[in-house]
Amino acid sequence: MIYISKQLQTPESFVEAMADITSFAELQGKPRERIIGLLLEEQGGLCVYCERAYMKVGGERVFTATIEHFLPQSIFPQLELSYFNLFVVCNTCNNAKSNHIIPPYIFDTRFKPFGLKKNDKGINPVYELKDGKCFIAVPMAKSYGDSPAHYSAYLLQNTFDLLRLNRYLPDDKDISDKGSLIHQRAAIWKELQYQFNGLSNQRLTEKYEALKEKSPPYPEFIGLLAFLFEKVMLKRNIHITEQPVT
Repeated sequence: MIYISKQLQTPESFVEAMADITSFAELQGKPRERIIGLLLEEQGGLCVYCERAYMKVGGERVFTATIEHFLPQSIFPQLELSYFNLFVVCNTCNNAKSNHIIPPYIFDTRFKPFGLKKNDKGINPVYELKDGKCFIAVPMAKSYGDSPAHYSAYLLQNTFDLLRLNRYLPDDKDISDKGSLIHQRAAIWKELQYQFNGLSNQRLTEKYEALKEKSPPYPEFIGLLAFLFEKVMLKRNIHITEQPVT
């Protein structure tokens, strides 16, 4: 999932696209396409839940874009046209989310893999490898007990499960699942392993150090790369001076 920083006020372009629209059912045709375009631009062209790119480099669409009500339309009809409640998702994520309510803090920047500093508070998802595939898990330490931190971790992990963000169905014929996060991470891991084989230890270390200095727009992806780098470096017994906080 990606953190979307909504503007403090509804953008004029959004207001213009919604002109004369009085209900979500009326949002069809060109106005709907315009709203989807504005939201996708705000989301970096990604599904807000599974982070699949809406379009390939050549301009081919990857999935059918659906307007998602973060607070379900069936429960909060008064927010059905609210800019602050609308996002774009793929059909797979839209069906999984359905009319469930996700805790609002799920999009808090504190819940980013490798997004925490050592003294920050919060529950931080971490990457882990299993059967050669890269999953995201939320640590629920026994020390949490019945504390608010434990409950937050419980809700966060259940949200990952609800949206099936760790889904991996190798026998599934549905091409949409081949675009899930775990499929993407597995593909990246396989490609990186291939690339790493041709690098010397020195060159590998240089690339890792350069990676840590980046300030990307989507830090969770850089965090994944750093995690995979470290797995290879540790396997080669290359000393890592400072690991990201997990």
